[in-house]
Amino acid sequence: MRSPGAIEAHTRAYYDRIAGDYDRQLDTPQSWEIRRHTWAVVEAMMPQRGQILDFGAGTGLDAEHFANLGHRVTAYDTSDGMIDVLRRRCAAHLAADRVAPLTGSLPRARPALVARGPYDIVLCNFAVFSLLPRLDATFKLFGEVVRSGGAVVACMQNPWWPGEVRRRHFWRALVLTAFTGVIRYSYDGSGQSFRHTAGQVRRAARPEFRPDPAFAAATRGGCFGSLRPMKLIVLRR
Repeated sequence: MRSPGAIEAHTRAYYDRIAGDYDRQLDTPQSWEIRRHTWAVVEAMMPQRGQILDFGAGTGLDAEHFANLGHRVTAYDTSDGMIDVLRRRCAAHLAADRVAPLTGSLPRARPALVARGPYDIVLCNFAVFSLLPRLDATFKLFGEVVRSGGAVVACMQNPWWPGEVRRRHFWRALVLTAFTGVIRYSYDGSGQSFRHTAGQVRRAARPEFRPDPAFAAATRGGCFGSLRPMKLIVLRR
């Protein structure tokens, strides 16, 4: 298995290449249903004029939405290409200091992410976790930057989605979890993709974060049902 740094570099190069076409790829009714449902959960948790860390901000659709509502957003992505699109989309918000873009490797960006905190919410939308072979270090960062009472909201790929379970590569990857610790797929584009179970996410998040029972129904129904391709995790500090 390649090192986390090599995986990140490959992923960054892939998203740099597709940044200009990324919004078109996700412009589907299903994607918008997922995005709006996730927005509604975050909005229900946010104080007025809150602070959000959009971790894996992509082209800035989420950053723009929450800045429009009056929140301040730190938008982080490893891909310079994605952040370039975000800068154009959120130009007015950047000028008003409602959106602050950050890019580059996580070790390089970490001091700035910490300095701009504490955050009320960390949002990881549209499968950001699938790009991370391990979640422990990521949640260690979240524990440093999320205020007491704040939360992490993560929209992640469902490892048990029937659309993948019925494929041969799922069972091969599942057998290999005894060695890799995570369901791992290889792709020509982004390199490798990882499917973390809800239990693995909860364990990585402890002791700083626990599931928020107030949002249990929102994370289990509709577009996040057990047979749907995406899951929503809400963790409160």
